[in-house]
Amino acid sequence: MISAARFAYGNARVRAMKSRLLGPLDASVLRSAPSLAALAGALGIPAPAGARQLHAGLFEHLVRDYGKVIAGFPRGKSLFLALLGLHEIENLKLGWRARAGGLRRRGGRRCGGRLAGWRR
Repeated sequence: MISAARFAYGNARVRAMKSRLLGPLDASVLRSAPSLAALAGALGIPAPAGARQLHAGLFEHLVRDYGKVIAGFPRGKSLFLALLGLHEIENLKLGWRARAGGLRRRGGRRCGGRLAGWRR
């Protein structure tokens, strides 16, 4: 029982954060947002001046959530920091894929594989 009680606080924090996650029905609200301010409002962050500020606000919210998880599970701090780093790496990869979206593989067909052999 002592071991289960040790994780009770962290478990309660994670469950509370999970209850505030957006669901599939929220996707239509986000897609139909007429402005960045409306989109930010639907996401529960301050209205941004532009897309970069929207991204910064979302990232700040993500880091705050990681902080809550680390506070709830202090012995797992190194694991959660590694997961945050992985999250950042995945965001970079997504950006690279978006940037490479106009590239075609030799032979004219699009391919989601490595960037080696790509040309404009």
